[in-house]
Amino acid sequence: MTINIKKDVLKDKLQFSSLFTKNSLIQPSLGNIMFVFKKNKLFIYASNLSSFYTTSVSIETDLKEPKEVVFDPKKLIEILSFVQDDQVSFVLDDKYLSFKSSNVKAKFPVSTANQYPQPPEIKNTVDYKTADLVSSIESVLFSSANDDTKPALTGINFTKQDDKLLIASTDGFRLSVFSAENLDFSNLSQDSVVIPAEFLSVVLRRIKEKKQVKLGFDSKEKLFYFGVEEDNFYTRIIDETFPPFLQVIPENFNLFVEVDKESFIKNIKIASVFAKDFSNVVVFDIAKNGFNIYPRSDESEGDGEVFQSAKVKGEPLKIAFNFKYVLDFLNNIKGDIVEINIVSSQAPALFRIKEDKNFIHIIMPVKINV
Repeated sequence: MTINIKKDVLKDKLQFSSLFTKNSLIQPSLGNIMFVFKKNKLFIYASNLSSFYTTSVSIETDLKEPKEVVFDPKKLIEILSFVQDDQVSFVLDDKYLSFKSSNVKAKFPVSTANQYPQPPEIKNTVDYKTADLVSSIESVLFSSANDDTKPALTGINFTKQDDKLLIASTDGFRLSVFSAENLDFSNLSQDSVVIPAEFLSVVLRRIKEKKQVKLGFDSKEKLFYFGVEEDNFYTRIIDETFPPFLQVIPENFNLFVEVDKESFIKNIKIASVFAKDFSNVVVFDIAKNGFNIYPRSDESEGDGEVFQSAKVKGEPLKIAFNFKYVLDFLNNIKGDIVEINIVSSQAPALFRIKEDKNFIHIIMPVKINV
């Protein structure tokens, strides 16, 4: 049996499939992928047991019956990076997947596909505009935690509320919430799900140029599904309760500040040069026409000080933040004017873009002696 396939298409699919495999000394099979040959299609399956990816590629073959094999794709991916041919060939037997190009021959051991994990069929799906979904999720991804000691914080929470969907992420020090009025998750069998942020980040990069995406949920397997053209993505939800984030959002404020985003970024970076020596903390000393930004230091408060012009309404105060959290917010939003709403120097502060009322960002202040 001979299979002919476009090299660049196969290389792209294999490289992306490898993101859904896992190097494990305990379960080395998790580093494998599965090839399923059916008529004029090659179906590719990859899984690390927590997430799954399936896709298909057109092929030319004399195959009479479907055939399934499992193998480690790492060496094949490397070889494809050096092959210049537009098309490559495979010959499959019971022991090997044999590769051939104009100047390269290679054999890859294969095993049977009897035990390879596969996702369930998702029957009930809903179509969405990909641009709406991508922009909504991307706006909150940066606030999720990297430390998996609290698994719920490594995910993005989707909560149905009245006629809208709240998309939220937090690492315990900051919180991002997007209110999506054009996304309807009413087909979910539960009011709230937490989807791994790392999975979403990978999927969004793959689908963002597409027009439509299908979403589905399997309540029995607790599996969330994204489908775009021939690509299908599945992930197990994080089966832990997300923090009650709505309780953290302040409602009444005493101080309102408006600043130009680009100048704010520049001035935060100037102050950060010195703040790195003081636990990355910068102080906002807010007055009538703006505020001074300087690193928290008991010895020399004025070192590295920079003035930020702003529109200010309310009584002056000092409030301190980890500058990295402020820069993360500023670098991940689109718009020109930043609003900072403050209750007190000890209470969570609300950051937002003036042009976008659907997105809010909360940063916990750092305690300082005022």
